[in-house]
Amino acid sequence: MSHRSALKLCLAGAAVAAMLISHLSYACAPPLPVELKLEGVDDVVAAPRARFREEIDQITSLVTPKFRLGESKWSPPEVLNTDQADIKELGEALKKMAVPEDQQKELLAKQKVLREALNRYQSALRNWTERHPEGAPAPELEALEVSENLPPEFSLYFQGAIAFYRGEAEKAGEAWEKLLKLPEEKRHYRSTWAAYMLGRSWMGRDPIKAQEWYQKVQSLAESGYADSLGLRVASYGEQARAALDRGQFNEAMKLYLTQYAAFEWRAARSLQITVRLIFNAGPEAIRKAAADPISRQVINACILSDCCCGPNWTIVEDEIKAWLEAAESVAIKDIPGADRLAWVTYNRGQFDLAQRWIDRAPADAIIARYLQAKLFTRAGKLEEAAQILSGLMTKNSPQNSLEDSRPDYEENVYYIVPVQRVGEPDRIRGELGILQFNLKHYPEALDALLQGAYWPEAMTVAQENFSVDELKAYVDSHGPGDGMISRLLAQRLTRKGYWKDARLYYPEELQKALDDYIAAIRTGANSKLPAAERAESFWKAFEIARQQGEELFGNGNPPGSDTGPPAEHVEDRRYWRYLAADHAWAAVQLMPDQSDETAARLCDAGSWLKYKDPAAADRYYKALVKRCSQTELGKEADEKKWFPEYATSEEGEYEE
Repeated sequence: MSHRSALKLCLAGAAVAAMLISHLSYACAPPLPVELKLEGVDDVVAAPRARFREEIDQITSLVTPKFRLGESKWSPPEVLNTDQADIKELGEALKKMAVPEDQQKELLAKQKVLREALNRYQSALRNWTERHPEGAPAPELEALEVSENLPPEFSLYFQGAIAFYRGEAEKAGEAWEKLLKLPEEKRHYRSTWAAYMLGRSWMGRDPIKAQEWYQKVQSLAESGYADSLGLRVASYGEQARAALDRGQFNEAMKLYLTQYAAFEWRAARSLQITVRLIFNAGPEAIRKAAADPISRQVINACILSDCCCGPNWTIVEDEIKAWLEAAESVAIKDIPGADRLAWVTYNRGQFDLAQRWIDRAPADAIIARYLQAKLFTRAGKLEEAAQILSGLMTKNSPQNSLEDSRPDYEENVYYIVPVQRVGEPDRIRGELGILQFNLKHYPEALDALLQGAYWPEAMTVAQENFSVDELKAYVDSHGPGDGMISRLLAQRLTRKGYWKDARLYYPEELQKALDDYIAAIRTGANSKLPAAERAESFWKAFEIARQQGEELFGNGNPPGSDTGPPAEHVEDRRYWRYLAADHAWAAVQLMPDQSDETAARLCDAGSWLKYKDPAAADRYYKALVKRCSQTELGKEADEKKWFPEYATSEEGEYEE
């Protein structure tokens, strides 16, 4: 092979490799909404979106990689970069050979210089490839000599590497094959490297031979030879590239999926690019892909997630149409991936075709059943749809597990807010809650929404669609587990004045607050007690209501009513503000005029309301000016024609 041909091979390999292992963002499509609209069924029939890698995770069971990077796909792989591995392993080899320490340092220093020279050349080559200034010659590798005192496997490997980068592929191959003929104990560190580079040297010349060498990498690693660079997993990708060179797209897809299953997540990008190459290849390649269980499901994942397979490489409408026609020609019942084809057609509004694909999907395909519920909902068959979603809550097939095994942190890494995944239990429960709500099956709707952790929607149903007695019966029948609903019941009972019953449904800390509040109200209302004592009790009730009113009363209806917010405060369901303010008003009515303490409390209560509701605060201002005109606060209020600057005991609350 000429130097120019070898250089072209090297550059082409580098470009394709960069394209095939470039980083891939986690999600290609927007997530489903985390909030649900109860009225109507728009959120139930909405076209769900997919995430490419999440879809690929569903089909990794179709391949069985012998090796994996790291202990799991969530743990960082134990892989070194080339420079690190080179120096580390050479040092280990020299120690095993009992080379004197000063000679070890000298050899390691020389090796570092040699490695840096190769790095400079590779960097210059990349720059030349990317910019390729007109007339500028390709960079040349400087003269390099491998130290004679290196262990034979290291010496032979670098002789081959230098020859390879000089475009002398045959000479490089001779050095690496000689390395692989060394006794086993003398080639522990560089056998996988040599086999991998032999594979690279044959790429473009003989892809079949290249594949054989990449398979050799895997067998060497399996036999216990060092693989600090993760070449056994990388070799799957290189085999796939060799398959692509021969136009064997389905074989490449299987190899890239195997590489992905070995926890090389960047292989997901290679799968996407292979999809693009299939569409570029034309109808015959598309037809073969539709008949292949792996390619079919990878292509479905690409379409469902709207993923681009490179710059401006989005799968376009005509290609989707061609894909569906090819898939339709695979006339097989229980076809793997039929549920995803149903999904593709549903998302495109082809509901009749979606039904046909649902009918051809395996019986345990959760997504097919999920889509069937959506089609029933579109047809107004809400009972049938609800029955399906209820059934999915206990369904757990090997292919489409409803269990979510991915760590919680991922939602925070990739998204600002938590997201819902297609087919996950919480989303299905939420949609079931909507169906039950629209069927007016309110207890069932509340059950589903609570189980799906749709707290705001569940609270709305419990607040607006249950009478107090109905809600009490619901909570009593479900036990203490529904803490939020129990508290809502307690708040509604408190608002109706059923304090004794309400106490049973509050958590312990609020039971004490309620006891203190009730005691303060009763003491304040006792006309037989001294005015000062009653005033202090009403003020204590004010403080409790101000500080814990929302927890005790909630944002609902006033005491003795359960039909709506107080008429005079329709815009503000936080009526407990006004309840608390009324307690303060009752307290100051029992206090003397022209008293600094009376002025302070009028100013405190009024200032707490003045920003939120100036009209409600006005009576406190007028009382301050009229009853406490001789006090400093009264004089300031009269001069300012409003409250003076005053820090309440709940500073900032009134400034919302």
